[in-house]
Amino acid sequence: MNLEINIKQGLGDLHFDMPMNQIIAILGAASETETIENAVEGDTTILYYNDKGIALFCEGDEQLLVCVNCSNHETTLFGKQLFELSERQIVDMMVGHGYYEQDVADADDLDERRVSFGEGNVDFFFDTEGRLESVIIGK
Repeated sequence: MNLEINIKQGLGDLHFDMPMNQIIAILGAASETETIENAVEGDTTILYYNDKGIALFCEGDEQLLVCVNCSNHETTLFGKQLFELSERQIVDMMVGHGYYEQDVADADDLDERRVSFGEGNVDFFFDTEGRLESVIIGK
């Protein structure tokens, strides 16, 4: 599976606004699914592909892909192995590609640190040792 993050576009062959049935046609059945009911925006279905280290969020009446949570260590961004990079290297890479707006939050109760780039709809989550644990991308 292609695990190249394409900011604001998707992950590999999975593109934002892709219908859930097309995702399943590409990846097969999910390991688990979860539905979150939301009367205003339509339900959200989360497809967990545990063996691939990804969770896909599909929303609305048409169940379109809107968000990807990835913890697979084979994930790449701008051609680099993302999980091999330090927080500083990831920040420098994002800034080097024109994503300057940053928000950093430490969540003491969760023992993690989040570095977000709002203009790219990308959140990086680091453990207390500074290792990347997951990345969430949205459209």
